[in-house]
Amino acid sequence: VTVSASAAAAMAHNPKVSFVEADREVHIEAQTTPTGISRMFASSNSRIDIDGVDDKRVDVDVAVIDTGIDRQQPELNVVDGINCAQGSPMSAKCSGDGDDDHYHGTHVAGTIGAVGNNNIGVVGVNQRVKLMALKFLSASGSGSLSDAITAIDYMTMMRAQYAINIRVSNNSWGGGGYSAALESAIGRAKAAGIIFVAAAGNSGEDTDANPSYPAGYELDNVVSVAAIDRDQNLASFSNYGATSVDIAAPGVDIISTMPNSQYGSLSGTSMATPHVSGALALLLGREPGLSYSQAIQRLYLSGTGRASLVDAGTGAPLVATQRALNVARMVRNQVAPLPTPPASQVPCGYEFQVAKDRKSTRLNSSHTDISRMPSSA
Repeated sequence: VTVSASAAAAMAHNPKVSFVEADREVHIEAQTTPTGISRMFASSNSRIDIDGVDDKRVDVDVAVIDTGIDRQQPELNVVDGINCAQGSPMSAKCSGDGDDDHYHGTHVAGTIGAVGNNNIGVVGVNQRVKLMALKFLSASGSGSLSDAITAIDYMTMMRAQYAINIRVSNNSWGGGGYSAALESAIGRAKAAGIIFVAAAGNSGEDTDANPSYPAGYELDNVVSVAAIDRDQNLASFSNYGATSVDIAAPGVDIISTMPNSQYGSLSGTSMATPHVSGALALLLGREPGLSYSQAIQRLYLSGTGRASLVDAGTGAPLVATQRALNVARMVRNQVAPLPTPPASQVPCGYEFQVAKDRKSTRLNSSHTDISRMPSSA
């Protein structure tokens, strides 16, 4: 619920209120201005090799939580969605149908599921997926945490109450800092069995030290995705983290659908994330009995190990699995154990003081563990 500052201050002292926090702005995680392309087929350099993957599977819905999707794009199978970008209350089911007045969400959607073998445009990772447009980002590419929560809760409701087969959500956005309310909403999606695939962020930072949200929430249904370029190197803009970022996928100069039947190229962890979302939907369509955690584990265990995803100087992983997405290996269940993470060399933050009578010893901590504390707003 969004309230005034004075009302929030009053609510904070109410014992019936769990917490009160500020509503903050979040934004898309695209790095570049779109390059228009009138007609172009996706090349193997900008997509994952999925040769030999058959089409025998059940239909799966992917919730694209973004700027919306152009429903007139002929390559996209878009199902009814909602527009929460205006702060519409959940009781009113927001408004509209989630149409895209930007371009970001349509580009993301094409990477997930643009139709193949139609002699036009591009090909998505999952060519039969249904795309639910849950719009909460405005035409400027920004939006509020409260509207993001409304979109997530709508998605969870559609699966839990109406049996819509949403197994994966794509979240190519970030910012706003830690939010207990947003973490709770993602937790409710987890309880419904929905995987929350999130962009690691485009600040080029170590998110172990400087968490980026929503990718940084420590929930096991969250998959944080870094971006790699055509040479399989971590993109210069991509965030990284030995524990906070999970896997990498192509995110540089990705060609995909744009509104008004156009096509264009974008870069960012926004573009890497839908590769993983499409792949997980493909797997869950072929093996619908997998739980969300089993599907995520398959994703990690089947990835292709890349030396470029380890810091050459320190040996520290740049992503936890040290691997990039490999769709073909994932759907064929070609897995291998993950590398053993390096031992953590955290300096001791405690000191002992011996009492003068030497009969007792007390422990005084000068160390604060901030690894699981929320960042300041």
